[in-house]
Amino acid sequence: MNQSPTVGSPRPSVAALQLRFASELSTRVRVIYTLLLLLDLVMGAVVVSLWATEPSLPRRTHVAFGLLVTLAVTWAVVLIWTLLRRRVLMARHRVLMTRLAVFFTGLFTTGALVLAATTPHLRDLGGVAAACGGAMVLVAWMLNRRARLRCASLVARADALAIELGVET
Repeated sequence: MNQSPTVGSPRPSVAALQLRFASELSTRVRVIYTLLLLLDLVMGAVVVSLWATEPSLPRRTHVAFGLLVTLAVTWAVVLIWTLLRRRVLMARHRVLMTRLAVFFTGLFTTGALVLAATTPHLRDLGGVAAACGGAMVLVAWMLNRRARLRCASLVARADALAIELGVET
């Protein structure tokens, strides 16, 4: 359904449009983000409890657990920030999220390659993990590229509309 204004109807003001697009997250999206946050916190708590109760683990396991906890805390901060702001996920936020995904999948892939290179009895498993990690990096990179292009497109469109309306950005 086309909602464009007719000849006799007034054009919405910039402030009205900004208010409309700055609306709070829908209940469904808030529930999904809250569930993701809970899942993230549970995963982080499980890793921390394993890390705390098994002090005799190899050094590489301690490093892996530390990185997993860092990952869990990072995503928790992003999710809490989004929930507290109660704003829809904007294009720049998608760029941030996909950058985090590229970083963490790259970190996973690097760790798998190091594991495969330094531990002879885990060479095959490390290679499989690195291949899976490579696929994840590729998907995360493609999502990041798409998010960056979409963000640039929206910024260009907003600039063009601002010029057309005579509004300073």
